[in-house]
Amino acid sequence: MALSLREQPAPVDRCGEEKKGEDPLRQGGTGDHLAIVVGWVATVVMISFLAILILEVLMRKLFSRSLFGAYEVSGFLLIWISMLGGYLAYRGGEFVRLTLFLNILPAGLARKIEKAKQFVVMLLLAFLSVSGFMFVFSPAVMRQRSTAFHIPTVVGYLPIPLAFLLMIVASVEILYRRNSLRR
Repeated sequence: MALSLREQPAPVDRCGEEKKGEDPLRQGGTGDHLAIVVGWVATVVMISFLAILILEVLMRKLFSRSLFGAYEVSGFLLIWISMLGGYLAYRGGEFVRLTLFLNILPAGLARKIEKAKQFVVMLLLAFLSVSGFMFVFSPAVMRQRSTAFHIPTVVGYLPIPLAFLLMIVASVEILYRRNSLRR
């Protein structure tokens, strides 16, 4: 497959049956529990976001008034949804990637390239996480308060570095599981 949204499907043996336990992202573990918690938090945040937007529209249409702080809160919630969803997509292998080149290489070489790619991705995620924490906890952001509720804007921006940190954890888990399957 040239363009893939998921990891390659589990290998098929000579009888045409799928080999069990080959997909490193679908096994139980601590990372699964973390992903479940993040999934629930993302669900609650998404429901809250939709409820605020629906209430805002109803208030404007029915009473010609705006819901106090709706724009501000929905902006913060959108950041939370995007970043938590990004982690869940990364962990689930849902990001688009080009696999045509890897599919024509010998399996051993393709695995080595995948491992090298995973290390480069981990370095990039580490850079983004550190940069994100430096931004979120910079004096300029620490002094800022939201307009309507006067809460620190750190609350709204904190999921940016946290999501990159979670992606690093997922990368380590993926590397560990792939290496343990090869043995």
